[in-house]
Amino acid sequence: MTKKILSMLAIWIVIFSSPIGSERGTFSAIGMGAKPQALGGAFTAIADTPDASYWNPAGLSQLSQREISCMQTDLYGMSLLYSSFAFAEPFGSLTAGIAFSGLDAGGAFLNFPYKEGSYLATLSGLTAKNLRWGVNLKYNYTDGGSEFLSSKEQGIGLDFGFLWQRGALALGLTVRDAYTKLSGTLTEDGAQKATNRLLTPDLTVGFSYLLRNLTLALDLSELANNPKLHLGAEYKVNQQVKARAGYSDSGISFGLGLGKGSWLFDYAYTTHAAGDSQRLSLGLKF
Repeated sequence: MTKKILSMLAIWIVIFSSPIGSERGTFSAIGMGAKPQALGGAFTAIADTPDASYWNPAGLSQLSQREISCMQTDLYGMSLLYSSFAFAEPFGSLTAGIAFSGLDAGGAFLNFPYKEGSYLATLSGLTAKNLRWGVNLKYNYTDGGSEFLSSKEQGIGLDFGFLWQRGALALGLTVRDAYTKLSGTLTEDGAQKATNRLLTPDLTVGFSYLLRNLTLALDLSELANNPKLHLGAEYKVNQQVKARAGYSDSGISFGLGLGKGSWLFDYAYTTHAAGDSQRLSLGLKF
């Protein structure tokens, strides 16, 4: 119990004190989908699911048919409910998508009901030289706190992504919050003040390479703020089963991908200093 309380307290402090927490929300770097999580977050140069809207919007143009993906998890076993949903549909030479990811920490912090989320609208396409592009228009919000410290902000933002592929090699680049402005209020000890700020753009570069049935991936994220390394590997056992493993600064991960007809099931187990998490994603092609 003591360990859990200390972990929750540490997360509370991060929400309002860390660069990532103060700018983008504490859990903005969690990401969408179980498959990317099993790969340690090394997904920028793979980006082959509807969750690409978050990881690299350029990857959405790889999808050849309508597809949805949804995920829900209890982060760190602390009643931190995190969920995501993504939908993609190709039309002509373009692919459009919508996505949502959100956190509800009210069940963990009791008298500290904190929520945040992001809605994305994505457009992606392919140029004539193996180069894919993508753009997100998004709406972000944060809302919650305690009687001593709370915030309520919202705003519109833009993300850009590029994915170059040639044979077994792929290179990806994502610029998150190329232009994102948040405004709202911050209340501290009963005193309320207006907030109005631009987020610092965040850059991620990625690499992937296919060796027969083995895909290797590497990402360098948060290059403009606090660079982090992500490594991932996926082994295709057969047409229905894929085994995955990954590493990031947060810990190690592993998982499975199962496919049956139009249905897709992905599982990820991730370790973290605050506690381990299991993530399940369900997908459907139609």
